[in-house]
Amino acid sequence: MRKWTRSPDLPYLLALAALFAASRVVFRLVGVRFSTDQLRIAIQYLDPELLRHHLAQSVWYLHTQPPLYNLYLGSVLKLFPAHEGLGFHAVHLVLGLAFVLALYLLLVGFSLPRPAGAAIALLVSVSPAAILYENRLFYDYPVLVLLTLAALAAQRLARRPTVGWALALSSLLAVVVLVRSLYQLPFVVLALLPLLRAVPARVLAVGAALPLAVLVALAAKNTVLFGTPSTSSWLGENLARVGIYTAPLDRRRAYVAAGELDPVELIPPFAKLHAYNGAIRFAKPRGVPAVDRFLTSSGKVNLNQWTYLAISRRRLHDDVHFIPSHPGWYARGVKLAAERFFWPPTYPPGITGRNKFEIARWEALWEAGFYGSTPRANRVGFLALAAYLAAVGFGLVVLVRRRGPEAAAIGFVWVVLAWTLAVGVLTDLGENYRSRLLVDPLVVVLVAVAAHRLFVVVRASVPRRNAEVLA
Repeated sequence: MRKWTRSPDLPYLLALAALFAASRVVFRLVGVRFSTDQLRIAIQYLDPELLRHHLAQSVWYLHTQPPLYNLYLGSVLKLFPAHEGLGFHAVHLVLGLAFVLALYLLLVGFSLPRPAGAAIALLVSVSPAAILYENRLFYDYPVLVLLTLAALAAQRLARRPTVGWALALSSLLAVVVLVRSLYQLPFVVLALLPLLRAVPARVLAVGAALPLAVLVALAAKNTVLFGTPSTSSWLGENLARVGIYTAPLDRRRAYVAAGELDPVELIPPFAKLHAYNGAIRFAKPRGVPAVDRFLTSSGKVNLNQWTYLAISRRRLHDDVHFIPSHPGWYARGVKLAAERFFWPPTYPPGITGRNKFEIARWEALWEAGFYGSTPRANRVGFLALAAYLAAVGFGLVVLVRRRGPEAAAIGFVWVVLAWTLAVGVLTDLGENYRSRLLVDPLVVVLVAVAAHRLFVVVRASVPRRNAEVLA
């Protein structure tokens, strides 16, 4: 009979769990509260009344967003009527605990000393971004946790190539695609490719078959129902903000007069439908409130109204033709998007609400010391930019030059980082710092691994140098 031995990680995991709980009590005492305001005002969410009373139908006809997060919102609203805030908060606390433990295991899995891994994981878990987004009912924080868990699953799969671990990893990636439109079906395939260096193709294919089948089925359903395989109909709107709306209004009027742009380009993306009166024919009612109503019960614009599909298609047609013929405007938009990508994720007050002011001093310290950002002079964090350059460079070198399980796992992290950076900057101009938030922990991991390897090499070379001097 095999004797059970306690894992050396167990004391650190227990300590991290206790410290995580204590930190949340401290932040509660200083005034941080969980906010469900986004349920009422976020344009990404269906009408709460529809989520409560027409959940299945409304999610089936949801074309602006992937379906899973709105399905989650509606499920909690149904399960905890009048107490949904407690339900949402409890889920986010569980996610926060999972995050700090997974980040620790990921770091030590890359051979970092356990005390160092625990310290880094704890520090990241109490960062202003973690605290503010953990207490905000939005999908950014769940996706951040899911990507960290996926990196850990990739690391375990590379070390122990089993169908179970392949299924776990593929399922996590599929959930990410089903929650955040930044990630699409090709992302899952690309992220799995580096693991072929350590995992037999058959094991990976069998494990990924079911999650990929779910994503393909969703793409087929969206193609039939909405005319696009994407999980979101907003590509035309988002891309227009990068490539068309960097041009001033007078130039856009000239382009419209010359026939280069559709008249809808004189109207800002995501505007209320009445702004398009005369520029587009409104869709006929289909008997489905989620796509028929112009406004939600709280008065916000219903961007899931069927007419927006036609608007986005027109914009996407313009994007495809206008950007190649006017690359200067697109280059300007990409530059602005890249700058915003490196803004502090907690910078805009509207993103994080009242909680931002409760931890203002901690946030200011973090922005200066860890991001290298001074919002009054320069919002772009130069330390964050340096960390991303180091992480991308280190990950690429490992991906190209190394083999084995660790290199495969680092290659997976690099693909996730590269996708987020490229798609987050090249296809939208707006809240790009929210895209960066999702992979900040993975950047910390790559930088920590690179720094530790450099330290080991330098330390190993010191005795040799001393021996050479003595000789």
